[in-house]
Amino acid sequence: MTGCSSCAEGLLISEVHILLSFGPEDVPVTFEISADVEEIIWDDASQCNIPGGQICASDITTITINSEGLYDISIPVNCDCLPMISSYALGLFFHTDFTSTGFPNLVIDASPVGCTSWNDWGDGWNDLVTNFGFPGELSIFADVDCCEDPVANESHSWDEIKSMFR
Repeated sequence: MTGCSSCAEGLLISEVHILLSFGPEDVPVTFEISADVEEIIWDDASQCNIPGGQICASDITTITINSEGLYDISIPVNCDCLPMISSYALGLFFHTDFTSTGFPNLVIDASPVGCTSWNDWGDGWNDLVTNFGFPGELSIFADVDCCEDPVANESHSWDEIKSMFR
């Protein structure tokens, strides 16, 4: 995730978005989707940063699309203030099997750089550009605000603090 350098202490991710295009064969459709924010970890095998452990997540959201077109699907996430010292990955999960209707088209950019768009079909993270020849990266982004105090303050009495050093 980039573009948040103006935040001094932390960032608050409130929504994760994905751009999807629905053709006439895809609608009407109702599907369930959720989102999360994940750590970034280094992967020696791919020589890339890949998504790691989940930091925060959304509830499952039900979306209904009745007519064809391009849609910005927005999913609210329940995140606390995150420190600016880290990078984060945005994840989206489709909880609906699209076999009864057409699958919406994933909107991608025209810059296939790799090490950016990932999918895990149960066998580990796969780079969609490098491993599957996607002609670009997925259009996934987040609504972010600056926040303060990304690390929670602990409240202890003086006696509790002294007891930790006995």
